[in-house]
Amino acid sequence: MKKIVFSLLTYVLVFIVISTIHSSFAANVQFDPATVSVAANQTTPIKVNISLLPSEKSNGADIFIKYDPAYFDISSVNNGDFYPVIRNETTTSGTVVLRGNVEVATPKTGTGTMATLVLKAKKEGSTTVSVSCTPNSTTESNIYSNDINASDIIDCSANNQTAISIGTASNSNSASTTSTSTSTTTTSGSSTPSELPRTGLLESIESFAIPGIILLIVGSALKFLL
Repeated sequence: MKKIVFSLLTYVLVFIVISTIHSSFAANVQFDPATVSVAANQTTPIKVNISLLPSEKSNGADIFIKYDPAYFDISSVNNGDFYPVIRNETTTSGTVVLRGNVEVATPKTGTGTMATLVLKAKKEGSTTVSVSCTPNSTTESNIYSNDINASDIIDCSANNQTAISIGTASNSNSASTTSTSTSTTTTSGSSTPSELPRTGLLESIESFAIPGIILLIVGSALKFLL
């Protein structure tokens, strides 16, 4: 009897550990390009890409993007095709919110463009565009797994940002546009998948903490039974 109980507990433990590691920090947000030089009063496009581990599937995402309104205005937001349904919000100065989700039974895999931001430079200087992200926060950026709990799988430490230098001379990254913010879905060009960056120390500790606690509980139970 004790051997049967031991075997069952072992199978349960292995399943939980694999599920925990699989669903933790399996996605991130990548801006393309990572560096931009643009002239004042000109525009520049920045792609917002979702990157998933090969084994991961996603049903949707809420991405909060921060920029400095002293340096840029949002000229337009062109929705990508990674998620079939995408909405954007630009009503709050300094923030762009992208919300995407899949249709029923069609989770997304791999890497793709969620949207392309078109920013218009206002004055000379240096600034960044970044993702507002805190692990396990429900009020900042989340990427949702295709599981029963819609688990948040975003790895905040792996998100990159775009560093922008605004000068007086135009360059190849500048592109003129007169469109305004819109929620109309458009098809973007294919994006180049990138390897998922290595996770940070805090996220790595958290990903192993849960299996460690489970091992402790199961070990105590086995000690009691045996």
